Amino acid sequence: MSRFSKDELSFVKEVPEHIEIECPVCLNILTDPHLVTCCGHNFCGSCIERVKAGDGSCPMCKDKEYQSFIDKKCSRIINGLEVYCSNKEKGCEWKGELKNMSTHLNKEKREGECQYEEVKCQYKECQERKQRRYLKYHEDRECLQRPVLCQYCGEIGTFLFITKDHYEECWYYPVTCPNKCASTTMPRFNLEYHIDNKCPLEPVDCVFSWAGCNDKPLRKDVHEHTADTKHMTLLAVAWPFHCLNIMSCFSKEELVFVKELPDHVQLECPICLYILTDPHLVSCCGYNFCGSCIERKKYQFMVNKERIRIINGLEVYCSNVKKGCQWKGELKNMSTHLNKEKREGECQYEKVKCQYEECQERMQRRYLKRHKDKECPQRPFECEHCGEEGTFLSITKNHYKECCWYPVTCPRGCASTTMPRFNLKHHIDNQCPLEPVDCAFSWAGCNDKPLRKDVHVHTADTKHMTLLAVACGQLKKENEQIKEDNEKIKFEVKTKAKFKFHIHTAIANGLSIPLLPIDVTLNLRTPSLRAVYFYSNVCGQYMSLLPLLNMSQFSKEELSFVKEVPEQIEIECPVCLDILTDPHLVTCCGHNFCGSCIERVKAGDGPCPMCKEKKYQSFIDKKCSRIINGLEVYCNNKKKGCQWKGELKNMSTHLNKEKREGECEYEEVKCRYEKCQERKQRKHIKLHEDHRCPQRIVECKYCGGKGTFLFITKDHYEECRQYPVTCPNKCLSTNMPRYKLKYHISKCPLEQVDCVFSWAGCNDKPLRKDIDEHTADTKHMTLLAAACGQLKKDVEILKYENATLKYHIHSAVADNSYPSLPIDITAESGVVHFYSGPCGRHMSARIIEGGLFAETFMLIAFHEGIFDANFQPKLSKIFAKNNNTDAPLITDTEATYKQLPNDVLGTITNCNNLPPGVIKKNIDHLSYTIYAI
Repeated sequence: MSRFSKDELSFVKEVPEHIEIECPVCLNILTDPHLVTCCGHNFCGSCIERVKAGDGSCPMCKDKEYQSFIDKKCSRIINGLEVYCSNKEKGCEWKGELKNMSTHLNKEKREGECQYEEVKCQYKECQERKQRRYLKYHEDRECLQRPVLCQYCGEIGTFLFITKDHYEECWYYPVTCPNKCASTTMPRFNLEYHIDNKCPLEPVDCVFSWAGCNDKPLRKDVHEHTADTKHMTLLAVAWPFHCLNIMSCFSKEELVFVKELPDHVQLECPICLYILTDPHLVSCCGYNFCGSCIERKKYQFMVNKERIRIINGLEVYCSNVKKGCQWKGELKNMSTHLNKEKREGECQYEKVKCQYEECQERMQRRYLKRHKDKECPQRPFECEHCGEEGTFLSITKNHYKECCWYPVTCPRGCASTTMPRFNLKHHIDNQCPLEPVDCAFSWAGCNDKPLRKDVHVHTADTKHMTLLAVACGQLKKENEQIKEDNEKIKFEVKTKAKFKFHIHTAIANGLSIPLLPIDVTLNLRTPSLRAVYFYSNVCGQYMSLLPLLNMSQFSKEELSFVKEVPEQIEIECPVCLDILTDPHLVTCCGHNFCGSCIERVKAGDGPCPMCKEKKYQSFIDKKCSRIINGLEVYCNNKKKGCQWKGELKNMSTHLNKEKREGECEYEEVKCRYEKCQERKQRKHIKLHEDHRCPQRIVECKYCGGKGTFLFITKDHYEECRQYPVTCPNKCLSTNMPRYKLKYHISKCPLEQVDCVFSWAGCNDKPLRKDIDEHTADTKHMTLLAAACGQLKKDVEILKYENATLKYHIHSAVADNSYPSLPIDITAESGVVHFYSGPCGRHMSARIIEGGLFAETFMLIAFHEGIFDANFQPKLSKIFAKNNNTDAPLITDTEATYKQLPNDVLGTITNCNNLPPGVIKKNIDHLSYTIYAI
């Protein structure tokens, strides 16, 4: 039979007080009741057996000599008690004998008689519990983990995945136009086509963009925008470079005519050598020219409409006929057929650019889609290992070299299969059989690094015995040294008198008082408290610890009694002045104290707090405990609205202070978020935590990032890349994600930009929309003139400096009187002049013997060099070498050395009296090689 507590059960008739139905051990309704002979109490069979297996004393009377046997009469009484279903408050109307309750409830099973019993949902990831009568409805319609079918594409997944993640990517999901046009919803895969070809609110290129118009009118306003007179101005400017009949220029070699042309028909313009476009006839010689070509000449001319009709009516093949195009038609239709430089066009053999800007390839239109989807190195591509997005080139060339999930093989060439890159280090450090590893005897001095697969073979090498012998000998010496140090420390401790007493006492008592760490336990069944005594450490401080019961204490002012407490009843502790908890009676004066309070007094060897008697005893006053615990009180939160009243012993359970769960809904508890210090009544705490707490976890509605409400709304929104912002220039653009703002500002008509003549000294910053008007200002001609004049002067100066440098370089090359380091010098060489390097410092050196002890010195001096004025050469470190011995001569390369006359070293006869600036170095030999590094 399942175990039930008395609080869980609702009896049809009140149970008489003399019927014992609760087990004093587990405090549940007795199951398999056993009667003990010592005190006549009943216990659950499993409880009393567990007690016997332990210390064996009776839980009630503490008698150790007793017997227990099954009490069948008690079992019949308890099993026959008539109870209501434990789900009565939820609506279950069942009532019956207690023995049938388990069968009726059938806990944690999906099938059972009680339809109000809560059971788990069948889907593992769903943790909700529902009454049996609602379980099927929940699993079929409410559970977020139930499998469902996407109504648009047919994909199967959990309800949460389909509605939250899948709908954001489903190609068949109905979406609306982002331009908010009047079109109805459409599948997501149709959206791009709709925006590119149909949407009336989509900005499109002006039809005069080829003539310089950069406006992007809405598709529905294209006709109205085209009628703007400003396009006439643009056409006039673009006329010399484009044909008025919008026909591309073709050379005669590009065209293949269906019929051979007569020789007398003039097709080519004598100026541009292309097929005539907008033919004009000149009056002087009768030749025809392109309209744009002849307008640049001073002749009388007229439009030759007849020639226009002849040329436009010529029947030609497509210029891509050699590539396979079968089209033929009139010349005037060739431009429309080819539609050069456009991705869309009738001729599938015309070469056009790839749509991705960084890709410069050109291919025929019929191959464009294949190139875009499979061949273009700049096409969008997703790493199949980690999901990162980028171009095909960046992913395959750069990302694959760093991708943590990219499959790699072991660099040692072992037999392991491929693994993700992030596993490679673990494989090499722990598994690879071909990885060199430290010998197990490296601590003993073995520096070998055998392969991991050969470690056992290497370890068996007999040389390790020698290493072990040496290492063990060293360890033995260190151990003996440590023992000597310990003996010295012990001797110092023994010589100090203030430690002798504690040490001798501890030895005499056999260390009866323990040292830290110690275990302190508190038996809740025997609430009398005892202090624990201990030393903090060896020769440490003598201390005591008094464990306290975790029981809420109340002062008399906090409590509101239902009935006034008689004066003769002592309910306050004279020490802590709170209501007595675990009352103890003292023998000296008969007063009551809290158990913890009197134990604390006794631990300090203090007298009775009331009568000051030093010799007394204390014991638990169970009668006082029953009286105090049975006092009927109102809840401490009565003023806040709590209607509870009950015995004082139940107050702590009712309040359940500082716990989120508790019976009293008016008790104030802390918010569950650590950084939030607010305290709210239990009935309001969930509302506070879910909707009002500034530290609650929320999700950014723009980018999906998570954080506290305070962080998201205060800090995150200021940095969120998806947060909607407006143009700082207050142009007519709508809200846009923050990450698009930089691009928008680069195109914003109200953004201030540098003048194109800023390099010439114009510091104006006109608006982007006014840049053309500002550029036309005549003041820029003055700035251009001044800037060009300055540039000319700078060029002349550079030419002069260049010529001077060339002269010095040629002079240096031609001057080979002094060599560059390295050089050889001996005592017989005398003074040797040299340069520290190519275009280096001019120096000289001399080896000389002299002094009181016939010492040998090398003298070094610096002189003015031909490279000093123009190159300002840096000094290198200079050394003198003899066989394998290097002697430093000049090491401080940043110091300033005095330049001396060229013959200064030749005039020196005494090493003890040198001119200022000469450097003297002591040497051991008479010949050296001087070199620089």
